[in-house]
Amino acid sequence: MEDTTMRHGMGGVMHRETKMGLAMTGLGLRGMGLGLRAMFRLLPLRIIMHAEELGLSDEQVNRFRDRYSDAWKEMIQLNSHIKVNMIDLKNAVMREDMDMKTAEDKAREIGRLKGEKSVAMIHAMHDMREILTQEQFNRVRDMVTNWFKSTFEMPGMEMEEEEEEEYEDMPEGSV
Repeated sequence: MEDTTMRHGMGGVMHRETKMGLAMTGLGLRGMGLGLRAMFRLLPLRIIMHAEELGLSDEQVNRFRDRYSDAWKEMIQLNSHIKVNMIDLKNAVMREDMDMKTAEDKAREIGRLKGEKSVAMIHAMHDMREILTQEQFNRVRDMVTNWFKSTFEMPGMEMEEEEEEEYEDMPEGSV
């Protein structure tokens, strides 16, 4: 039987570390591919879980939590704008005589908002990286490298393309 350990990360989100890597209950990570969205969701939590091992001060942990919380709020706001535009797009397309101008405008706006989400994630990850000292960053990089090796170098395990994920709500109690 596989050895697993249960941990509580930010505010009680359950994490299970296994030989396959980090499994998170309630975060809805799909597939094995870890792209920008998955890194945005997992890396800050993993850093906070291993704060003592990485040598983070209480102030650094609090700054991480605050920045991560702010970033989640931004993701939720952007997602709500995307959803509103999706409703408008569907309404424009479903009309008996399709409203092409509105449909095109809404499709472009949805693309722009999705781009904003990616940029916001990049900025948040940059800000969180700036909280770390160079030595702490090196430890995080080594931790991530080892995590990927243990997760993706197993026979028969291939990385899949990450599916589009939406940030409905931040996992309850995660900050």
